[in-house]
Amino acid sequence: LDGMPLNMRSHAHGQGYADLNFVIPELLAEMRVRKGPYGADQGDFANAGQVDLSLRDSLPRPILQTTMGSFGYWRGLAAGSQALGPGRLLLAGEITAYDGPWERADRLRRFNGLARYSQGAEAAGFSLTAMAYSGRWNATDQVPARAVSAGLIGRFGTLDPSDGGLAARYSLSANAHLQGESGTTRAQAYAIRSTLDLFSNFTYFLDNPAQGDQFQQRDRRWVLGFDVSHSMPGTLLDRPLTTRIGVQGRHDEIALGLYRTEGRALLATLRRDALRESSLAIWGDTTWRATDWLRATLGLRGDVLGGRVQSDLAANSGTAAQAIASPRGGLVFGPWWRSEIFLNAGIGFHSNDLRGATIMVDPTDGLSRLSPVPLLVRARGAEIGLRHRLLPELETSLAFFVLTLGSEII
Repeated sequence: LDGMPLNMRSHAHGQGYADLNFVIPELLAEMRVRKGPYGADQGDFANAGQVDLSLRDSLPRPILQTTMGSFGYWRGLAAGSQALGPGRLLLAGEITAYDGPWERADRLRRFNGLARYSQGAEAAGFSLTAMAYSGRWNATDQVPARAVSAGLIGRFGTLDPSDGGLAARYSLSANAHLQGESGTTRAQAYAIRSTLDLFSNFTYFLDNPAQGDQFQQRDRRWVLGFDVSHSMPGTLLDRPLTTRIGVQGRHDEIALGLYRTEGRALLATLRRDALRESSLAIWGDTTWRATDWLRATLGLRGDVLGGRVQSDLAANSGTAAQAIASPRGGLVFGPWWRSEIFLNAGIGFHSNDLRGATIMVDPTDGLSRLSPVPLLVRARGAEIGLRHRLLPELETSLAFFVLTLGSEII
């Protein structure tokens, strides 16, 4: 979103975890969807595809609305923008409540706020954005079918009414662009504070008949990063040529915990880890229109990712680092009769949880030997397809694609 990564590395709940609850849909200006590991500017997790969301700088008119629905649903939104000096100020606030059909109401409460100041136009400009999100909820997860059949609980009941969670996200981001004779430069920087406490109970009283099997996943992190790129027009053999280069960096300061709980009260610590995880990428690509009916793109990306794990179990502490190169390319033939034929191929990657790259023993018993996993895993993708534009605003594509991953750790 606006250059800020949504997928979280080495997350307490799951590798690549993404939470979109902080997004206010009415403030989105554009959604760009790309499939496959074919763009050199795409990095970690962007294998099956990537979604880029961008925010509005202003609204044509103020918004004040409320929505009510079934099962205790209510949403209120207030948003508006106005001129402030040479720029524009956009402010928005959202409140959402929802209970769901459950016997133990979800009691979801979500609060969102945004303040954005932007200045400039297409040739040059910048924006500063502050966002805040807070949410809490109860959760009715899966329940045993035999408990429902026996009448122990209803279809919308639960065996552990204390399941649920709390989440928060705060961010400050800046975007700037400058267009000149030598091309267009874009720069983005961000700082994100994210927290999550998730209480789950999948087996209820299987392992601990007295106190139950509930556990808590805790994630506390800072995410700092930047993304700078430059696009340069040119010619090759008197045909148009566009070259892009860029550098991307990201650093995560993470505190993770896994605990046994009862009614959200702490019983025991299963594992606790402090992580420092950093990455740096350099990429470039060139698009050449060789003829009126042939367009070719060739790109290369290089990534280095590494970090340190400090675990409460000394055997699982350590460092890990890995580098990977990812070539990508594509050809487009046409247009003929408003149609194009395209071929794309590329090598991408996804990271694994940093704890898995340093682990040596099972944290549940402290004895069983485990084997570390690679920190970076290759993905290979290719596609061939046909794209047709029947109407100026309607584009239809048919593609046959393949995507393979070196491994997928669950």
